[in-house]
Amino acid sequence: MTGPITWEQPAMVMHHGRRRPNYGDDDRFNAEWWGEHGNFTPPDYQWRSYRRDGQEIARALLVLSFTSHTPDHAGPALLIWNFEVRRDLQRTGEHIGTELVQALAAEYPDREIYSGPTPQSMPFWKRFGWPMCDCEDCFGRNLVVRRPA
Repeated sequence: MTGPITWEQPAMVMHHGRRRPNYGDDDRFNAEWWGEHGNFTPPDYQWRSYRRDGQEIARALLVLSFTSHTPDHAGPALLIWNFEVRRDLQRTGEHIGTELVQALAAEYPDREIYSGPTPQSMPFWKRFGWPMCDCEDCFGRNLVVRRPA
């Protein structure tokens, strides 16, 4: 895969009485993650399907209306609610996840960007050097945060 990475918002469909993205069945992604968050719709949430060379390579669910936890940063923040690179493209040396997170940081240069890493994804997030959010608003949740320059 060599082309540029683009993203699109997948079409939303009704599934068991809930709106959800129409990602289709692809066992290279964790179907449970992408099907459990029904009714997360714009303008507060944004579903993304990332593509390269016509193939879906990653997915993300972003919370666009997240609140900053830093007292000296007035304004909206961004929460990466779910983020997944296709299973067969992880740890291939292509650094797709890194490229996508860096693109998000460039897309939102004036916003804090938060992510709640799992124990399995913590090594990935540590590579960015983003600190853990230690504010009282986190209520014990372990969020990493990219602070704007």
